[in-house]
Amino acid sequence: MQKKNIDNLRLIAAKASIALALLLALVKMIGVLYTDSVSVLSSLIDSSLDFFAAMATWYGVKISMDPPDAKHRFGHGKAEALTALFQAAFITGSCFFLGMETLERFFTPKPLGQEFVGLFVMGFAVVATALVVLFQLYVVRLTKSAAIKAQAMNFTGDIMTGVGIFVGLLIVKFTGYVVIDAIVAAIVIGFLLYSAWDVGSHAIDELMDKELSTEERSQIETLLTAHPVAKDYHDLRTRKAGDRIFIDFHLELEGNISLEEAHEKSHTVEDALKEAFPDADIVIHQEPHGLKDARLDDLVCAPKRD
Repeated sequence: MQKKNIDNLRLIAAKASIALALLLALVKMIGVLYTDSVSVLSSLIDSSLDFFAAMATWYGVKISMDPPDAKHRFGHGKAEALTALFQAAFITGSCFFLGMETLERFFTPKPLGQEFVGLFVMGFAVVATALVVLFQLYVVRLTKSAAIKAQAMNFTGDIMTGVGIFVGLLIVKFTGYVVIDAIVAAIVIGFLLYSAWDVGSHAIDELMDKELSTEERSQIETLLTAHPVAKDYHDLRTRKAGDRIFIDFHLELEGNISLEEAHEKSHTVEDALKEAFPDADIVIHQEPHGLKDARLDDLVCAPKRD
């Protein structure tokens, strides 16, 4: 798929998040007014936060699509991680205020209003969210977007909590145990905090230039080890920013070839990596095979070949 089409998918997915969050916030507001349920209130707050977070995600995705320029030679991909981190902080902050209300309802339960309205609202929310998540996961599979993945993970948590709230309202409706409403709200807070931690930790990893996954590094190492022109390699370093992957390493070649030959052979290695990682930014340092160069070997080194 062409990069332009991929970028358009990311923007559509981001806009879908905004539309869904706004729609659900409005619908859940009606549910809170009719039921006075703290669990539905918790879901309303979540959707309201999702709306602002989705706006930030859309803006971050839009910025990350800008090509490298004179002041940002490595592009703008980390804008996605920044928006994901903002989203995690936003969710964490909201959990504090929601927790205070939930604690009060736990010790002084209040009777609920029209539970069937709440059931309809939460059922609608679960179905609508599931449809958007399916589309977002499709976009993530094609684009590897950190921001869209964060949104999809957040909405997936919303589905789980939505089902929990739906079941809780059913129990309250048929048993009258209104304290269940506060217990469900507490569970929702737990899911929100876990979601914030998961999204935030991945964003921090990207901002701190964490290495690619073990599977991706193994794929790179296998390609380098198997390539016929590579006598050896070392100091393999990788990182990710948005949908861009950065790979750099030292490539060992025959010591008696010309600079032009070394350049051409390096390009064949680069082409092989590009087939596996089409959007990768690859930097190769050529040096003669067997040369001692241990500047980074103690930090990250590939298995040496005999």
